[in-house]
Order: sequence, then C-alpha cells, then structure tokens
Amino acid sequence: MERIDAFVSEYHEAGKHLKNMCLALMGKEPVQQAKAGGEIARYVKAPYRASRACMGAMKKQAEKAIAALEGLERQAQRRPSVLEAMREQAAKAAPAKHQPEASHDRGSR
Repeated sequence: MERIDAFVSEYHEAGKHLKNMCLALMGKEPVQQAKAGGEIARYVKAPYRASRACMGAMKKQAEKAIAALEGLERQAQRRPSVLEAMREQAAKAAPAKHQPEASHDRGSR
C-alpha cells in the first residue's frame, strides 16, 4: 500500500509538472499543489485493504483459540483425574469384599 501511495504521489507530481509546463508556455501562473490520490488509486488499494482485514481477523481468531486452549490446559491441571479417583475408590472398596465368610457348621456360630 505504501508503494501504491508513493506511485500515486509521484504520478500526480509528474502531472503537475506537465501542467505547469503548458501553463508557462501560455503565460499563466503555475499550479502550486498536486492533486491528492484519486479514484484509481483507491480501487487499486481496495483488494490489499480487504486482504489485510481478513488476515487481521484470522490472526485475532487464532489468538483467541490459542488462549482458550491454554485456559483448558490450566483447568485440566487443577482438576483431579476422574480415572484416578475411580481407581482410589475401587482400592478402598476391594478390602471390604474380603471379609471372612461365615462358616456353615453350627458349632462355630
């Protein structure tokens, strides 16, 4: 975009010089300032502006996604593992299953 602006300003400067040459031949006062960037320059810059806007939006969305993933990682580190909790509960319940069985003879009751 900077190159386009530089080209446009040089183009208008050259136009001003040509116009001043013609005015000098006719004996009139020269023009002091060149025209600003015109319609053509605006249309040439439009695709670059659109591309820059799309890239900026994509970058912003990617940064938001990365931040969300980092937040999920932090949450996962803080929370205890469900699988580990299930294994601990199973280990606590396992000794309760090994109670001595009642004997079937009447004398030991």
